[in-house]
Amino acid sequence: MAMKMDLNTVIEQMATGDKDTALTALQSYNKEMNNSFTFSREEERDRMHLGELVLDFLNKDLEPSSQLACLKTVRILSRDKHCLVPFINRSAMSTLARYADIATGKQLDAILGLSWTDTLQPARAGFENMPAKELPPLSQQNTELAMEILKILFNLTFDTTTRKAEKEEAAGYRHLGAILRHCLMSHADGEEQTEEFHSHTVNLLGNLPLPCLDVLLMPQVQQGSTEYMGVNMDAAYMLLKFMEKRLDQGHKLKETLLPSLNLLTKSARIHSETRKYLRSKVLPPLRDVKNRPEIGSALRNKLVRLMTHIDTDVKDCAAEFLFVLCKENVLRFIKYTGYGNAAGLLAARGLLRAGSGPGIYSEDEDSETEEYREAKAHINPITGVVEEEQPNPMEGMTEEQKEYEAIKLVSMFNKLSRTNVIQPMQLGIDGKMRKMTLKDLETQAHNPLPEEPANSDSEDDA
Repeated sequence: MAMKMDLNTVIEQMATGDKDTALTALQSYNKEMNNSFTFSREEERDRMHLGELVLDFLNKDLEPSSQLACLKTVRILSRDKHCLVPFINRSAMSTLARYADIATGKQLDAILGLSWTDTLQPARAGFENMPAKELPPLSQQNTELAMEILKILFNLTFDTTTRKAEKEEAAGYRHLGAILRHCLMSHADGEEQTEEFHSHTVNLLGNLPLPCLDVLLMPQVQQGSTEYMGVNMDAAYMLLKFMEKRLDQGHKLKETLLPSLNLLTKSARIHSETRKYLRSKVLPPLRDVKNRPEIGSALRNKLVRLMTHIDTDVKDCAAEFLFVLCKENVLRFIKYTGYGNAAGLLAARGLLRAGSGPGIYSEDEDSETEEYREAKAHINPITGVVEEEQPNPMEGMTEEQKEYEAIKLVSMFNKLSRTNVIQPMQLGIDGKMRKMTLKDLETQAHNPLPEEPANSDSEDDA
């Protein structure tokens, strides 16, 4: 009961608006609650009210001692996950970022030791960077401070992908994108801390407006850079390696893998150079036609295995990435993953008829490998590999016997359908599934997938 009275007293004294009275109340509350990490559910509404009052005070002209008391109260109140509402709106985040002096990412420039040759267009001017292997490791203190800043900036920018950034905002985001590119190329003093640092970097990169991701490709190719088609692919290389490492770890894939996989998908969709580079690494010219697409240790095999993952988000994200690398071409997608693995994404998009996706891509040139071209006619489109030819089960039967077996099969399907054990389905002309009638069952034939045009599989397409 005493605790409740104390909190109410603090709120009453804060509500007076008098700075000296508020300071005394907050200092007393902070001292009492400094080591508290559990909170009463009955006081949730009061704690949220106190948080709102503190934020109002932070927007006033305060003495340093009052600012410090308010920020200490915010730290204490933010320990309660049920009372974060006052602190997670844009206005509150901007206020806190201003006190942390990170609203523009300057307190981050200093930590990373960045220098810009043009403050108005930092993304194009670039920073004075060395190849990644020559960058000295960040100290543990600077790494930890940088990660805290990245986490705060993530909360500040969490809604940027759902709205159009104004011109001035876009310039700031591209500045931030250039800083984050440098973060990707930097490393901490230790593998575990480096991975954590890169994880926060990837999370924040995923918040940037899509047009601002071009900063990842802008630095000039230098000695030691990863170059593809004359473009600096250091950032794409680092993202790909980070994604594969998370994939190999196999732990909580939804939380650990999806941020980097989603970012790679976005980058591949908006930048043709990035897509072509990623495709060369993930979906190189197909030569192995003996093993199923999900069998093996190559990155393609690992990603195809994810397409049947039990977690829907993981499954969909992996399929989307490969689909984009295939330029959203259904036949090519099936070629690299097998119809069985691809069916989930294609059904969700109404593309099971093997039509093309909505993406706009350039024409291709024929570049199928000799191995694939020779085996193409014998590849099972469901599994995506060459399989041994199976004996014809109707070999030796008379026409009357074949007709009898066909009628028997239709009768079985009809019986199961009428008793609601199964519901036979087929593709409609719109590419979506519809119920099969008895007439459909009697006339349905197994048709092979249409051939992919000979000029639709360029490995260096635009």
